[in-house]
Amino acid sequence: MAFNNFYGTILVAGCGGTGTQVLKILLQKNYSKITLIDKDTVSISNLNRQFFYTKNDVGKYKSEALANKINNPKIDYLVGDIENLVGRYNLIFCCLDNVSGRMALNLIDFDVLIDCGVENNLCHVKKVIKNQNACLYCIKDLYTIDSYVAPCSAKNIDDLSKRGDILRYLIERYDDVDALQKFNELCTSKKFKSTDMLEIDSIRNSIISNVCYINSICASMAFILLDNEEDFCYIYFNGFEFTKLKIERDPNCIVCN
Repeated sequence: MAFNNFYGTILVAGCGGTGTQVLKILLQKNYSKITLIDKDTVSISNLNRQFFYTKNDVGKYKSEALANKINNPKIDYLVGDIENLVGRYNLIFCCLDNVSGRMALNLIDFDVLIDCGVENNLCHVKKVIKNQNACLYCIKDLYTIDSYVAPCSAKNIDDLSKRGDILRYLIERYDDVDALQKFNELCTSKKFKSTDMLEIDSIRNSIISNVCYINSICASMAFILLDNEEDFCYIYFNGFEFTKLKIERDPNCIVCN
């Protein structure tokens, strides 16, 4: 699919680090309509790695803030859950950080879906051509189980500032297992979102320049894969080198067979 001129409907699902990098490239192309969707709001912690947002956007919905900032009649936005998304799109860029959202996108009506995934210094992209190659459900076992919630989407509690303070406390006391247990017990009692060592590790070990760098690489990989006419449909970057893979459809897949 040559993408210098594209006159179909495009959906960018997820307006965080990877989604904004994808949009940056899209804005350099000729397109007819782009829809942005995200239910997350801009937080202060986003500002040093998601370049479209400023401190004036804090608290606003990401998709709305992004669409208003670009101010182009060809770009609109939605706020809400991917599971409630309806409509048909020619091209979808999945820039989500959870498996359930990916599987929901995999079910809607589209021609081509490009799935982008970033975790620490690793990233992947997967191209799905509807009813022609392996869908996301075919490769569901490749994805990390949703027990880990990425820091930018861990927003399921009432007072985020307090949760942030507690996370900082846990990071400072990295080897204190009791502190983590007490925090999760408190979360359970108040129906807050608990945490685990994966989240603590992610925050503790993330270097912001690396985060931006990997997001940018992932977005570039997405467009390389989109324009690719060879038979591989998956690219993986391990922080040092790229691997291209051809993945066959699962004959027992309940979605695409």
